[in-house]
Amino acid sequence: MAPYPHPHGGLSRAPGVGMGSQTVRMSLPTVLGLGMLAAILVLLLQRLHADSTNTLRFSQRELSRLDAEPFASGSVASSALHNAGEADKDSARKVAAADAEAALNMKAISSSSSSSSSSQRRSSEDGPKKKTVHFVVTSNGNRYMNWQTRVLYRSFLRQAAAENSALAAFTRILHRTSDDELMQEIPTVRFDPLQPDCDVWCSYPVADRADAIARWLETDDAKRHEYVLVGETDYLFMKPLTVSSLPPATSMGFPFGYIVPAHESVRDVVRRHVDDKYRLEDVPQTGNAPQLLRTSDLAKVVPLWVQKTRDIDLDDAAREKLGWVREMYAYSIASAEAGLSHDLLVPPRNRLMVQPPADEALGDACFAHYTWGGFLHVDGKKVWGWDKREYGNGQYGDEPARMVEIPAMPPYDAKFTTQDNVPWTRAKYELYEEFTRHFNLAVRDVNAVNNGIPTGFATWQEAAQAARPSERAKLARMRVEEAERAKAGR
Repeated sequence: MAPYPHPHGGLSRAPGVGMGSQTVRMSLPTVLGLGMLAAILVLLLQRLHADSTNTLRFSQRELSRLDAEPFASGSVASSALHNAGEADKDSARKVAAADAEAALNMKAISSSSSSSSSSQRRSSEDGPKKKTVHFVVTSNGNRYMNWQTRVLYRSFLRQAAAENSALAAFTRILHRTSDDELMQEIPTVRFDPLQPDCDVWCSYPVADRADAIARWLETDDAKRHEYVLVGETDYLFMKPLTVSSLPPATSMGFPFGYIVPAHESVRDVVRRHVDDKYRLEDVPQTGNAPQLLRTSDLAKVVPLWVQKTRDIDLDDAAREKLGWVREMYAYSIASAEAGLSHDLLVPPRNRLMVQPPADEALGDACFAHYTWGGFLHVDGKKVWGWDKREYGNGQYGDEPARMVEIPAMPPYDAKFTTQDNVPWTRAKYELYEEFTRHFNLAVRDVNAVNNGIPTGFATWQEAAQAARPSERAKLARMRVEEAERAKAGR
């Protein structure tokens, strides 16, 4: 997961192209001189962007469409409209328009000399609902996160296309030693990871998240919009985000029941990592995602978040007690020490997220977090189910996952229970059914381009080659395993 925003504005005409009723004419020497100057500028820009540890890549498919009609053959709409029902056609057109506008924004920010003025110009031209929010998601590029990112990005484009949406831009922050198969499909900024072995496998790849976001904040890409929404790959947009402003030093997030800093089971280790000026009760029961806040406020939190992540990871007791969510604790502690207050309403009043099938309705939220599987049981026997961990032939492997739709749910039955024997209310069922509908729409959008093969590749085999870890990552993994075996043998 063209980068960026929802449409507003158009291409300015180049010299020599008709402007109204006039055409600019130039002599041959002038044209040749301008051509040489343009070539020199291109070379300079290529040199500026050649840093292998800070790679900003955009979809070549989108760049090639800049001079084409909005519904050129490469767009989502032209590939899908013939097979779409009437209810989906207008939505497909809006997605294509958002996709095409994203290409315009890629072109604008790819030139460091013009990106700032371009962003300012677009802000002044916004309509009644300003497009102010930059959505970012981190990933290490494994197959599990990549299929999720493809679905996430397409669902983002659909909701960014709405007139009342505040969504303006999308960036995948990739912490990986090499480019992957989504570099030409998803707007991406790549940084070298702290843990190169994670490209192959590691126990805790999210330890790289804070550092990657810190480095992204130093780029021009991070300066294009006033607000940032930090997310995760297993989100699915179902409605437009309509929150376009927040007070300074305020963040809108989600209350996680398993993040309880003052709980007796973790308070001793959490206390060690909270400055003495703060009570444990001052630490919010949230995590780094989702968080909607000013980009300037995120910049205040991130240095502390990086440090807390490292400190907790070096603390054996904290690492053991906090487990997989220790990086969420690190963010929560950092945000408290940075002076942020948090809006943490529970669903259905939360304006960002729900988590089906735990929640009963979408309510005020705009996206779903499908962290839990949805299973329908009758008298203890499973009659239907879907889980992200089983999708695309499982979580592990180098081959990119094929994108397939979630099977239709059977008609509602009051006897349905979850895998934990919790009754499926009709409201819970309808929310999950709506989630599957939006998921399948995003899958269709993915498959409507290049027959579902990641953009830039002619075959799945070519995409799989790009997905494989680098030799550097393989060597790093080998050294980690050697160190682990040596430690175990002592």
